[in-house]
Amino acid sequence: MPHRFAQGVATVFLLVSTLVLFLSHATVLGGTLDLLVFVLSGLNLCVGFCAGCFVYYHLGRLGVTPRVRYKGGFHWRGV
Repeated sequence: MPHRFAQGVATVFLLVSTLVLFLSHATVLGGTLDLLVFVLSGLNLCVGFCAGCFVYYHLGRLGVTPRVRYKGGFHWRGV
């Protein structure tokens, strides 16, 4: 479920970025949203840290999303 949440957030960011780039002249905002998704997906690919999963876990601790049971808290396969 956390990975689907992360993919959904990335999809929303890319859709908003596309709409901003095509419907307005705010190219800096659209480019920034694109760059954010690009950098975070690269971080996930290279290091194994899923920023969307991290946000999902902390939203679960606050009671906003369903709580995911991890043994000992949030783990990621770092370098």
